[in-house]
Order: sequence, then C-alpha cells, then structure tokens
Amino acid sequence: MEELLPEAKVKPMVNQLEFHPWLVQPELQAYCQEHSIQYQAWSPLMQGKVFEQDIVNGLAAKYSKSPAQILVRWDLQRGVVTIPKSVKQAHIISNANVFDFELTADELAYIDGLDRHQRLGPNPDNFNF
Repeated sequence: MEELLPEAKVKPMVNQLEFHPWLVQPELQAYCQEHSIQYQAWSPLMQGKVFEQDIVNGLAAKYSKSPAQILVRWDLQRGVVTIPKSVKQAHIISNANVFDFELTADELAYIDGLDRHQRLGPNPDNFNF
C-alpha cells in the first residue's frame, strides 16, 4: 500500500486481506483506517478451521449461534467487512443473522489473542505472478 498510494490515480477504497483469529494484523488495520481504506476479510472462517476452535465454539454455545456467526460478528465489531464464501442458501442466511447480539470487549480481546501471525493462504510478500 505504501508503494501503491503515491502512484495511484484513484486511491483504493477497499483492501481485501487475510483476516481471521490466527492472523489479525492490527497494524495493517490501523494503516487502512488511517488512509480511509475499508479493510475486507479474506478467509474469515479460516477455511473451515473456525469449527475446531474451542474458544469460538464456547462463545457460539453462549450466544446460541454458530462458530461462523461468532467470527462474522467479531469481524463486524472490529470494523472489518466480511463476506464468507458459501454456495448453500442456509449458510448465507445464517451468516447474515448476526445483528441480534454483540460480543463483549473481553470476548473481542480474547479472540484477538488467538493471533498466531499464521497465514492459511499465500503470503502476498512472496506472491509470484
């Protein structure tokens, strides 16, 4: 982004980046916010690994939601746009049903604390075109 912004004729409005509990990237989120660029989650459900996370499963039970709904809500409360991939109508509807509860500040911080700086996708610093 630091190389792109000075050269861009049109400033990027959205930056889609890998974002999930194992890769939170708070510095990058702050950079995007500082430059009025909307942060959008790529792989927000950790390529299905969300369903293996005890913390997320515990919150899902507490709120009578699915683990996917917990992470979508976490994204939204962090100001991150998220559109989980799904081809099943029931999942698409379920993923949108996240506006009837809020995670507490402690719960948000707890999920943030799962950060391992671990990518599930390719590293953009070593991406071959």
